Amino acid sequence: MKYMKGVVITGQNTLAVSGQCPLPEEPCPTGAFIKPLIWSPCTSDAHLCATGCASLPYLLGKAVGHEMCGEIVQVGPEVRDFQAGDKVIVCSVMPVWRSMEAQDGRAKQHQDNMYAGVDYPDRGGSFVETYYIRDADMNLAKIPEGVTLEQAVMVPDMMCTAFEGVQALNMRFGQSVPCWGWGPSA
Repeated sequence: MKYMKGVVITGQNTLAVSGQCPLPEEPCPTGAFIKPLIWSPCTSDAHLCATGCASLPYLLGKAVGHEMCGEIVQVGPEVRDFQAGDKVIVCSVMPVWRSMEAQDGRAKQHQDNMYAGVDYPDRGGSFVETYYIRDADMNLAKIPEGVTLEQAVMVPDMMCTAFEGVQALNMRFGQSVPCWGWGPSA
């Protein structure tokens, strides 16, 4: 295991740059190493920092962040759809799409991310020098030509959250719904 720099929560309302964020020597066969090009802090990061990780204490001292776009540095030998140099959007929650739960329509029941309730020793959040994911083909999307990084970073969490809300409301194309609150699109 190697170590790199990353932004970690060290206590209530306290962040620091740590040089102890873990990174495996090589990605797993389906994994990838990604150099972040743009990050977007989420309200969940702010909440975790404000509370000193009270709701998820195992995250204290681990890198935060899950909204990120980057450039692939290295892929494992079983990755088929991506290669080094690809600019990608990284899925913010990373369901284990190859699991039985996902195949049964319950992808949220089995996730491979730092918020899933398990302390992964080789992973933390995306506010690091090199981000590691274990299933590149299932959790990355190439950034199309003409899409800026600023636009792309709104996809992994903001756009997906909005789509989930529309789906939960059973809305149909052309319908409207009022929204309260301010976000990046306001």
